[in-house]
Amino acid sequence: MTIKKQGGLIPWSAAAASGLGLAVSFPGPGLWFAACLALIPLLAAVNNAAPARAFGLGFVTGFVFFFLLISWLMSTLTLYGGLPGPLSFLILFLLTAYLS
Repeated sequence: MTIKKQGGLIPWSAAAASGLGLAVSFPGPGLWFAACLALIPLLAAVNNAAPARAFGLGFVTGFVFFFLLISWLMSTLTLYGGLPGPLSFLILFLLTAYLS
């Protein structure tokens, strides 16, 4: 299975859907079976893609996944660290990009 429309938003949406599927497979939502299916949209999107595009799609998957998993960090930095909200969001954004 491949995603034919390489120039549009469909591959990027598939990559984001993979990140979402991986995130909901963790204990909070408890949908463990989603982990078995989560990488299928990403693999379909990177099939026959150029290496740079495949890297970008993987980055989007990782970004969505880590952003949803460590979003608690923003409230922790604001509440216990005393940082302003925009700075906490910037730290969360940079850490998520690094982990992706």
